[in-house]
Amino acid sequence: MPFGENNRHVPVRLVDFDTLTNNSYVVTNQYRIHHRETKIPDIVLLLNGIPVVVGEAKTPIRPSVSWLDGAHEIHDIYENSVPQLFVPNILSFATEGKELYYGAIRSPLEYWAPWRLENDEDALSQTARPGRNRQRTVRFIESGPPVGHPAKLLLVHFR
Repeated sequence: MPFGENNRHVPVRLVDFDTLTNNSYVVTNQYRIHHRETKIPDIVLLLNGIPVVVGEAKTPIRPSVSWLDGAHEIHDIYENSVPQLFVPNILSFATEGKELYYGAIRSPLEYWAPWRLENDEDALSQTARPGRNRQRTVRFIESGPPVGHPAKLLLVHFR
């Protein structure tokens, strides 16, 4: 679509990769989305209004519930019921408060991997909470998946 002077086509940059703090980061709680039916993922990270991370958090109190229950909900229910939420998706994650696993869209659950942060065990829980400042969220995104992981490759691809 032409956005430039004299109806010229110009690139539209949805994300500022040069200065990450120029972007808007919103971590939601109980994000409502409707396609054929309404679904409510627990956590969605919006980058400039674009849903890039979807997460499901289960209770740490019930021993019969694990991160797999949340991953199943994302993989088998949300991805099929509200597929438009996953078009710009970089990764999804599931946790029960003790373990946090992440995976790519349509990735079978046996390929989901544990999230690991070196030398900062509490960084994830402190960074991903709603209301935290933008700089901490940028560090969370930058420290994300290891080099070569599909989610990291997607971040590079969207530059």
